[in-house]
Amino acid sequence: MTPAGGGGHPARGNRRAIQMGERFLRQAEYDLDNARALVGPHRSYLAANLAHQATEKALKAAVWSLGGQEPPWKHSLRQLAALVVSDPSQIPANVAAAI
Repeated sequence: MTPAGGGGHPARGNRRAIQMGERFLRQAEYDLDNARALVGPHRSYLAANLAHQATEKALKAAVWSLGGQEPPWKHSLRQLAALVVSDPSQIPANVAAAI
């Protein structure tokens, strides 16, 4: 897999990877919209759970789109983010701390 910044775009020509990347991104946007709707008293844990899932799906969309292959079945945002960049040290410190 060629991560971001690694030159080329492996997903081009790989119709399934492009479709899956778009599908995961739509699901991530839907989850994030629902997370925003749940922000409030007694529902913050649900909002946080959906926000985590939205982030996970967005990262998996990037793995599909940039790498042209199925992302691993992992829930670790840090591990998924590392698959998207060519050098994990490129992940901004504030983002790395949040994931």
